[in-house]
Amino acid sequence: MSIENKQIKVSQVVTSAVCCTTNLTLEAVNDFLAQVWREEENDTPPTHTLTLIHDLETYFWGTTKELQGEDPETVLQSPFTGLDYSEIRKLLMQMKEASASKLKTDWFLVLDGRSVETNSAVIVNVEPHGTHTLRSSVRSLRVDYPTSSRYLAAASIAHPSINELKEVVDGNPDKFKGILRDD
Repeated sequence: MSIENKQIKVSQVVTSAVCCTTNLTLEAVNDFLAQVWREEENDTPPTHTLTLIHDLETYFWGTTKELQGEDPETVLQSPFTGLDYSEIRKLLMQMKEASASKLKTDWFLVLDGRSVETNSAVIVNVEPHGTHTLRSSVRSLRVDYPTSSRYLAAASIAHPSINELKEVVDGNPDKFKGILRDD
């Protein structure tokens, strides 16, 4: 079954990838996208920065509004299923180079096995060689669907940094229950 990524041209030069590490239904993926779009419409001007990567062969030229297929219960066969964050980054870099898609590869969102149940995604930052190490540095933080795009953008420009956001979540376990969300 063919799945179409309904992309929207936006003013941003570079967009952020959304990758699934588990196979989700189109309905589940579109629920995530709808919640993010509703939240982004409240921004002035509206910001739409996320591109869902469902295929490594496609040229991604805009942000994803929704995925379309014949049946909303169709399961998206993600190319990132079962991969860790560093492996996802490698695939994104290869795809970006091969297709000339304008995607960030060091910051991205992940929809995983907990996403549907918790209504959350994971902000991921993979730096090729950590500041103080010889191997890649990987940082991640689970965040509520509606605000995931905003927090990804904020953390990627270090205001507040992903470490600061993680401290807020970890320091308030009763309030956040491990997921960054607005009050």
